[in-house]
Amino acid sequence: MNQIQISQSQITDLDLSGEYYNKTESDNRFLNVTGDTITGDLTIGGNLTVNGSQFITNTETVEIEDNLLVINKNEVGSGVTNGLAGIEVERGTATNYQFLFDESSDNFKVGQIESLQAVATREDSPLNGGFAY
Repeated sequence: MNQIQISQSQITDLDLSGEYYNKTESDNRFLNVTGDTITGDLTIGGNLTVNGSQFITNTETVEIEDNLLVINKNEVGSGVTNGLAGIEVERGTATNYQFLFDESSDNFKVGQIESLQAVATREDSPLNGGFAY
């Protein structure tokens, strides 16, 4: 069958075994399995796995229910091979801000690009002569 069938903006059937299905321009009920475009809302009632080198979304809101966002997943080296990993905030015509882990200095840095400063930290229980400092 090799097709994804859509009914009322929901994927209701996916079967990629067998022959390739070619969608005709007048038949908007099916997606071409080698690529297509969906306009309008789409609901997927299950997991979505994207196997590619990029995931690009043009949206204003991204909500993540998980309490942990993993950056640099599948790193194979000892540390961050590219040297830096983190988050960048686009600021329009102003210089962007970043919150990064810098492998070369083994710490987090924050600030404008090209002007990052180390994030200050302290011991969990700092004591000096029995007194917190």
